Amino acid sequence: MTEWPTTLGGRPATQMQSLPERDAAVLGRIMAAESAKMAVFYRRAMSEDDTQASDSVWAPADSTRARQILEAPPGSVDWWGLNQLAATDPPAAARAWQRLRRIARDELDSGNFAADALDVLHSPLDRARFQATREAFMEELQPQGALEEALVDTLVHAYLGQQSWMGAYHVRTQLREEEVDTRNGVARRAPRLDDAAAREEAWQFVERFNRLFLRVLRALDDHRRRSTVIVQRAGQVNVADQQLNFGAQPN
Repeated sequence: MTEWPTTLGGRPATQMQSLPERDAAVLGRIMAAESAKMAVFYRRAMSEDDTQASDSVWAPADSTRARQILEAPPGSVDWWGLNQLAATDPPAAARAWQRLRRIARDELDSGNFAADALDVLHSPLDRARFQATREAFMEELQPQGALEEALVDTLVHAYLGQQSWMGAYHVRTQLREEEVDTRNGVARRAPRLDDAAAREEAWQFVERFNRLFLRVLRALDDHRRRSTVIVQRAGQVNVADQQLNFGAQPN
């Protein structure tokens, strides 16, 4: 069995020179390693020999392939494609990577990254509810910096999880096994567990998400307290290696 190297055609992994050196080196290794895995797939699944598999995977991207990589929806861009593009046009590969970075940052700032973590946002209304809840929490809590925004996103997850399981609890309380709930146009059957066990399971999740909500809220409060310097009495306080002297006010 051939041991596929984490290099491109036996040469060092392709670099995207227009990126910072550390980023380019790491990305080059990842691209080459993932391309090597793809070569193994071609050899095993497509019954290609080592040379054919290498040619299939590590062939430089032509103009059509390059355009596809540069314009593709962000979720469909893979390491193999970036490696092909880097072998042909390293600056273009760097632009493709920076495009993904910009999209990722936009998703983080807008809350879409946090929303995508929830598999229950099936409809446009579900997505709108998430965004509305996040906007309301952001307005109320006014997070400062990325860490506090991440805590608020977790608060939204916990709150929506609690709401979802509260709804499940009421459904399981009200329905008998043979009945179907059709609220919001969605057919939902009562659980196959016995009624008491089904209600207990739902309530446990309600309490679990409620505890998570309160724990994250405390963490946010604790973080803000640690970030605040309060001078209660006259004296000397060191802030960022500077000594600030606060003298007593004259009577």
